[in-house]
Amino acid sequence: MKKLLLLSGIVLISMSCTQQPPPAAEADKKDTADENIALVKKYMAAYEAEDIETMKSLSDDSLLIVGPGHEDELDFREYYEEWVPRIFETEDSRHYNVITMTQFSTQQEGIAGDWVLCWADFSYFHLGTQKTVTFPVHFASLVKDGKIQFIARYYDQLDLYTQLGYELKPVKD
Repeated sequence: MKKLLLLSGIVLISMSCTQQPPPAAEADKKDTADENIALVKKYMAAYEAEDIETMKSLSDDSLLIVGPGHEDELDFREYYEEWVPRIFETEDSRHYNVITMTQFSTQQEGIAGDWVLCWADFSYFHLGTQKTVTFPVHFASLVKDGKIQFIARYYDQLDLYTQLGYELKPVKD
């Protein structure tokens, strides 16, 4: 009985202990994650506002953007001098409705670094078709030294084009 009381006392004491604050390294990781998420949010806001200069300032000169298709790949110059201006001529009222954002850090060879992962619904008004489209999007941004270095974008292109009025037809034999 004494052993049972002693064991119960130890359990009660251990349960009543308050949680210790995280070590400094853990706090630094959280601060870095918060800063990286804020950086990507600022980039998204600049995209919504058609602010190319802010987008460039948040991007590393070695920026590489891939997706959504297997062959889609743009470097810093192609993205900011060709793709973004063309998109801004065809779209209006862009908006990200963020579902969740988080940071994932890895040391895995080939992808090492701090990745900000975002899941959102993205919408815009297409000037050519006069239609508003909304579709789910996921992108992963590699952040190094306070700049976005890599973005992988994923969304269903068929869903997007269907909303714009395109039809998918099989090739006739």
